[in-house]
Amino acid sequence: MPLPSSTQHVLTTLSIATTALTAGSIFTFPIFGPALTRDLGLSLTQTNLLWGGAVLGEYLTAAIWGALADAKGPRLLSGAAAIMFFVGYQCMAYADVVALDAQRQAIGGPEPKMAKGSFLVTLIAFTAIGSGVAASYFSAVTASTRVFRSRPGLAIAGPLTLFSLSSLFLTSLGTQFFSDEATGDLDASGFLSFLGWLLGATNAFATVFMSTPPTEAPASARPHDRSSSEETPLLHGDDTTASPQALILPGVPESQSIFAFLSTPAVWSLGLLMVVGVGGAEMVLSSIGNVVVALLGSQTEGHAPGMLGILARPGIGPVALEIRASQVKLLAAANTVARLLGGILSDAVAPNPSAATSSSSSSSSSASRSRLPRISRITLLLVAMLLLLGAFTFASFGLDSTDGLPAFSLLVGLSYGLIFVLVPSITVSSFGTANFGRNWGLLSYLCAVGSTAFSLLYAANSDRVAAGDGEHRPGNGATCVAGPSCFRASFQVAMLGMVACVVAIIPVWRRWRNHL
Repeated sequence: MPLPSSTQHVLTTLSIATTALTAGSIFTFPIFGPALTRDLGLSLTQTNLLWGGAVLGEYLTAAIWGALADAKGPRLLSGAAAIMFFVGYQCMAYADVVALDAQRQAIGGPEPKMAKGSFLVTLIAFTAIGSGVAASYFSAVTASTRVFRSRPGLAIAGPLTLFSLSSLFLTSLGTQFFSDEATGDLDASGFLSFLGWLLGATNAFATVFMSTPPTEAPASARPHDRSSSEETPLLHGDDTTASPQALILPGVPESQSIFAFLSTPAVWSLGLLMVVGVGGAEMVLSSIGNVVVALLGSQTEGHAPGMLGILARPGIGPVALEIRASQVKLLAAANTVARLLGGILSDAVAPNPSAATSSSSSSSSSASRSRLPRISRITLLLVAMLLLLGAFTFASFGLDSTDGLPAFSLLVGLSYGLIFVLVPSITVSSFGTANFGRNWGLLSYLCAVGSTAFSLLYAANSDRVAAGDGEHRPGNGATCVAGPSCFRASFQVAMLGMVACVVAIIPVWRRWRNHL
């Protein structure tokens, strides 16, 4: 018996909201990553390989899930996500339990050799979870755009906002209910198992109760329907005017071919930003927990045993967990605010070169816009890049204690969110909507490259410093606790990379700042 339409609408909206709010679960990695390092006896390089697997699983399958969502609808994606989340997180939790049991049985004897098998299981599981993130996110966004057709801006902004808040929400649950009484640190196996049940249930609920209408004809088939172009903020700009804008922008080819897109110098400037800017920011998202541990280790040197001594050990102690969690929450909150305000601000103040050709019905909107200062999207992007450069410079030379972490996390979160909303906006405004999915997808792949490379760079430098400091023995799960030297070299590389990004974007800014 079919449900009443109002009930079905409520259930679908609830499915979209819960799916989006839990989809970003991998970004809680900073609170359970150090615990996995300790429990499984991993080096930091191995730990960050886990993050790399999740990132590759998310980015490299995004295009596949997007195409399936268009062709088959969002329910299929929710069902697949439910399986990947449940199986993936339960496997990770099981690997952690097995490793802890082996450690307890080996007390007083030789060190157990569990890391290799546990690491492989966890790597495969976390890669599948990363793919589940993409499936769950595309399910929520696709359903939202079909259900809320009259408000396409809200349809995109709603799931995007909730997705950005995932790590804040799930971190709060983890620190509140999954603290290990013996150490005060996170109970990693309990938290991972909980994530498996929670995300499996939310996506299974969406598989059953999410109901969306069929897709409409493309806008090009409805030449008189301009509602989409008049109401879409944040990411997509004006759909019906994107092509004329693309012809106005200097240096943008008229051809829509992939060769023409890849032959445009501005694309490579944006691509470098995806590798260095997004990659460096996601290095922070994955490694902020290790930064906390490194700083706490140096701050507690020379103190008597007890709580301070406990805090000097990797990932252990309630204060360490509290600081790690607070940085994850701050990064999530700043990222969310930046995406919302950055999208709204760019739509409100960016130049609109197609306004002169628009109909008189938009005169009131144009008059409202004319009262605001004109700031181009490329200028806003340059500001975001300078903020991120400032954050990396601070981490390279000035981050000496945990007192500086809130300012650092705030800068990274704001710049990361702005870059992620402005680059697709610039892409669609300059190259049009016809091949936006392809164009943005290509740039997104560079995010995966950058995130994996910078996370491994951080781990390699940290392991090198730990080994030289005598803290790290292969296989014992030790994390660098030598203070800023654990991470400064990594952030100096990111800083120099951002300098190159700024230099590369300046010619684009000069040519486009008056156009979009």
